[in-house]
Amino acid sequence: MVFKNILVLVFCGVASISSGEAAGLLRPALKDSISNVTKRFFPLLTPSRDFHEFPKLVSGHVYFFPDPQAKMTLNRPDVRNAITAPMAFDMYNILNYCETESSIKEVVIKSSSSTVFSAGGDIPSIIDPLLEYNQKRAVLTFALAYRLVDSLVHFSKPTIAEVEGSAVGAGMSLAMHAGACLVERKAVFSTPETSIGLFPDSGALCFYNRLPRPVALYLALTGAKITSDEARQVGLVKSNSYHIPSSFLPPVLEEAFSRQTLAGIFDALKHSSLPEAQKCLEKLQRNSPTASAVAFEMIRRGPQMSKREIVEQDFTLAQNFCEPPAMGDFLEGTSVLFERDGKSKDYKPNWAPMPNHDSILELFIRKRGHFGLFDRSVAEYMDEWSRL
Repeated sequence: MVFKNILVLVFCGVASISSGEAAGLLRPALKDSISNVTKRFFPLLTPSRDFHEFPKLVSGHVYFFPDPQAKMTLNRPDVRNAITAPMAFDMYNILNYCETESSIKEVVIKSSSSTVFSAGGDIPSIIDPLLEYNQKRAVLTFALAYRLVDSLVHFSKPTIAEVEGSAVGAGMSLAMHAGACLVERKAVFSTPETSIGLFPDSGALCFYNRLPRPVALYLALTGAKITSDEARQVGLVKSNSYHIPSSFLPPVLEEAFSRQTLAGIFDALKHSSLPEAQKCLEKLQRNSPTASAVAFEMIRRGPQMSKREIVEQDFTLAQNFCEPPAMGDFLEGTSVLFERDGKSKDYKPNWAPMPNHDSILELFIRKRGHFGLFDRSVAEYMDEWSRL
């Protein structure tokens, strides 16, 4: 009995799960003899010749099961699996471990919840430091998230995202950056960052580059939700049957989002009397003009960029959005989102006026004193984040 309890505790530590959950997993095995239990878990308890140091996990919200089909499970259901800096650090370390461990053949990314995959980045962990004049901590949070993205898009082994429920913002990116995305019928995707004064980040441009330009612009600018069927229709998610990716946009929206300027899109929608055009226009007008202009410029640049260039560009933009003037809209949008200062759900954010084109282009340029995404290691980013 003592030996059985030791096995439960050891497996809990190795798999980064609670002792209660470990006991649940071991319960069938405990009916067998001690020798059978030992045989079942011997590969976990005894390093093979190809064994590498087990990944360091610090968040307590990412579980790792190191089988040949390894499983990385998000488990922060109380806040819809919002991703924190420590969670991004954990996922990066897991992928790094799986990359070099020869016994692991593929990685499955999933959620412990049946209703949500991930609500995206943990916004308070970015906004609160900005409100406390601690821009560096917010920037480090972005850095850890984007290094995770870079690791995932360049991962050499097969990766599979199993998506149930909603995958929003960085959550959608996490799903779409996997080599394959298996979706349940109730899965819903969106990148609504422009509604909170931010741009679609976490390498969103990597998968928007796969779409027809009008569709990419529509999704990036409006933050519209798309169903699993629509994601298959436009080619974001592969279908089991052969099909040609197509637009799900009504003709009036297809035409509007084919315009070559952001002003042209607004103009086309304003001059249409069709209900779908007016509804789309209202949605665009609720979003940050600065963030919308940045998103438009991102889509314009996208086809000429590599995936690594995209995440590096995201980091340059993020650092500039953590400082004035772009930070103003970011703080305003998230304030309304969380109904701070007693604002109602119907309150329209007090966005800054649309900047001129040169001001938008300046946000894509790294400022003096800012650092590059790959100037430091992930461990150094996490260590500094922990000390701030």
